Amino acid sequence: MGGILAPGADMTGGQAAAGNAIPILAGQLRRMQRQVPALVVALAVLLVAAGSYAASQVLRHAHALAVETAEARAGSLARAYGEHVGQLVRRLDHALLHLRDEYEHDRSSFPARAPLHARLHGDLAFQAVAADAAGRLVFSYPVHLTGPVLVADRAYFHAHRDDPEDRLRISEPLTGRVSGQWTLQFSRPLRAPGGAFDGVMLLSVDPGTLARFHDASELGPAGFEALLGPEGMVRGGSRPDVADLLPLAVLRDPGQPAHGVLRHRGGDGSERLVAYRRLPQDGLVAVAALDGAVAMAGFQSHRRSVMQTALVVTPTVVVALLLVAWLAQRQARQQARLAAAQRELARTEERWRLALDAVGDGVWDWDATTGAVFYSARWKAMLGHGEDEVSPRLEEWETRIHPDDRARTREDVARHLSGETPVYANEHRVRCKDGRYKWILDRGVVVSRAADGTPLRVVGTHTDITGPHESAAALERQRAELQRSNEELEAFAYVASHDLRQPLRTIGAYLTLLEKDLGDRLDDDARECIVFARDGARRMDRLVVDLLEYSRVGRKARPSAAEPAGPILEAALAGLEVAVAEAGATVTLPPDPPTLWGDGDELMRLFANLLGNAVKYRAPGRAPVIRVTWAAEGGMAHFRVADNGIGIPADGLERIFGIFQRLHARDAYEGTGIGLAICRKVAERHGGRIWAESVPGEGSTFHVLLPLAGKGQP
Repeated sequence: MGGILAPGADMTGGQAAAGNAIPILAGQLRRMQRQVPALVVALAVLLVAAGSYAASQVLRHAHALAVETAEARAGSLARAYGEHVGQLVRRLDHALLHLRDEYEHDRSSFPARAPLHARLHGDLAFQAVAADAAGRLVFSYPVHLTGPVLVADRAYFHAHRDDPEDRLRISEPLTGRVSGQWTLQFSRPLRAPGGAFDGVMLLSVDPGTLARFHDASELGPAGFEALLGPEGMVRGGSRPDVADLLPLAVLRDPGQPAHGVLRHRGGDGSERLVAYRRLPQDGLVAVAALDGAVAMAGFQSHRRSVMQTALVVTPTVVVALLLVAWLAQRQARQQARLAAAQRELARTEERWRLALDAVGDGVWDWDATTGAVFYSARWKAMLGHGEDEVSPRLEEWETRIHPDDRARTREDVARHLSGETPVYANEHRVRCKDGRYKWILDRGVVVSRAADGTPLRVVGTHTDITGPHESAAALERQRAELQRSNEELEAFAYVASHDLRQPLRTIGAYLTLLEKDLGDRLDDDARECIVFARDGARRMDRLVVDLLEYSRVGRKARPSAAEPAGPILEAALAGLEVAVAEAGATVTLPPDPPTLWGDGDELMRLFANLLGNAVKYRAPGRAPVIRVTWAAEGGMAHFRVADNGIGIPADGLERIFGIFQRLHARDAYEGTGIGLAICRKVAERHGGRIWAESVPGEGSTFHVLLPLAGKGQP
């Protein structure tokens, strides 16, 4: 028993140990609390640096991909334009050879037969001219000669006279001496029976015919097309100043590749992607210039989206890192799909180009009295048949038409034969030798009728248009895939933002438990840190709530319908009843509000934000006076929300509509900077717009354009 401590001695020692442990624990807690701000700042700096680096890498890769895509698109435009020019040149040369053969066959009767021959090439616009060995014009159609005209001084005349070979020449742009118009001259030599030079046969063509293929929507506002000759002179352009907008020194250099894409800033200051292809016909160069701003618009939009995302996710810790990792993985998959789609598109374009290089128009000549038809070798080869595998009967064509297209095709033929339409033209499918079907553009014209109007002879062409039909279907599939991807990304943004609120609630709850457990043991510094942390969590939660509100606009909208503006304005004002009463504000609504077309909930949210801001940003010592008016402007209602508040500086009138944009310190006016961004998104989703006018110190007026019901809506 002597070795055992007495009960009283044991209790005294335990109490002393417990008393010493409490100050030690309190000191450790205070040290940890002092370290929390530094750790938070360090983590914030690390997140900003990591986010900035990740964003720069994503943008750098996206920029490279956007440039590659834009250059590929410009090259495709130039390829298509060059193939169009090459085919048009071949068709003009075919027409020139045809007219020359007919002229040399019987020169005396050719002028009377010229209109009939020209009609065989009716979709080509040209003037046919013939000159004798002395350079005197002896024939002109459709503009006829009114006096003697000489072309012996023309460069093409000298070239044909001195060159024994029969070759096509295309002149530089010059003024026609018969038509008086700015033209390109397509010419070939005439030969006497002994082979001696006997003059020139030429076609005068409007340069614009060869210089316009794509429309403005494909090239952009600053885009254009141009055709250059071997000497580098502009043969034609879709706008008159193309010579000042092209890198002519490079395009004239024969040492450059046969095709390529150049980045060039023209004389007008606009940057373009200039794609060119050198054509085999007389050294021509086809140029398609794509508007650089339009080509990179998608990247700029993507860049803004990446920057906004970085600003939103930086304040979060673990959730932000997981979100960035998920987005990076999502971006990689998206880029992989985009790259695969681009590769598939490139393969499709290559197949289409090879097919177009080999294709030509098939010709048919139908004797309507006997039913006999002449089918050219190209017509037969287009369907996979040899020269002797198609009998010269109309049934050979009719039986090959797809059953679904047969009735419509016969109706178009009948309308032309009856004289109802000037030209027969029809797109239909024709069965090939191997059983497959090709899309054919079939065109024809009656060239001979009996005295009673009965058709005697019909001549026409077959053009293979299978490629464009297949390309249109592929583009529609890609559009549907892009729409689906955008919907998935939008849904993810909503879910991710919603899930961010749970960690913030946890932070607030644990701070409350910490304050309650420690009680009086917290000094003033510790309490201030807890207050700051709780306030930061509360403000972050408010940011997430507003971000959710922003993401909902347009995502869960109801179908548009006629919505009276009166109940919408009254509901928006009713939600601000407490704030209006506390501020002593006077709010005047219009007595005759219109009926709008849209989503009533979103429109109410728009007006609630505008009225709430007018009450919040009031001038000290002055009760708010807010007046809402409207006026009809075409099919839109122009609302004005005017107040007598503190006003907005001139440099902030546009910035206030950006997401998270604030003009005042947080301790002066509460808010997250999302309300006006929601207003802009709602207005633009309804086909309208919003802007502001202000006099600092006197007040502001917000203008909103919204569609009226009954103005073109169903």
